[in-house]
Amino acid sequence: MKKQKTFRLTLLGLFSALIILMAFTPIGYVSTGVVSITMVHIPVILGAILLGWQGGAVLGAVMGVSSMVRALIAPGGAMDVFFQNPIVAIPSRVALGIIVGLLYAGLSKAIHGKVSQSVSIGLAAAIGKLCSTVLTLSMLVLVYHNEIAKLTHGSAIAFLIGSIITVNGLIEMVIGVVIAIPVCGALFKARRQMVRA
Repeated sequence: MKKQKTFRLTLLGLFSALIILMAFTPIGYVSTGVVSITMVHIPVILGAILLGWQGGAVLGAVMGVSSMVRALIAPGGAMDVFFQNPIVAIPSRVALGIIVGLLYAGLSKAIHGKVSQSVSIGLAAAIGKLCSTVLTLSMLVLVYHNEIAKLTHGSAIAFLIGSIITVNGLIEMVIGVVIAIPVCGALFKARRQMVRA
């Protein structure tokens, strides 16, 4: 039991450090000119699957706060400055951790067979990231509707739909799934071996 608690705390610390590192280096955010594509969601997804929704919520909060600080000191895209607002930066990232953690827990009980773990991880990562993207972009539109309409020279709603379908949603979701399945699988295996030792 003590080994398992130590393993969980180690993972929480490791993923938190990785989020902070990624948030302040070029590997965490890829600027597209308007809004940055984030890779920082990956440790949140991994942590939520491995540590449950509570760990996912903590990691989501770390991501939200670090993205807010990054937006304050080094915004990358025209809309990144909107993430200086904690209402935009934090809740959707906390929701990402909670949603992925709960989805994985439910799916891993509902799906059985040889590939059940991989399918559960993939579906939780994909659906969780899509929900987080919708929540983030919805908050942007609700809070900064007029500013976004000016920046995009059009409708803020068109921006919301376009971003979900093209840049943020699909790219971030695919990257999250492709990384989450093998990494979580390996870490679950390591945890099982450690508990037996």
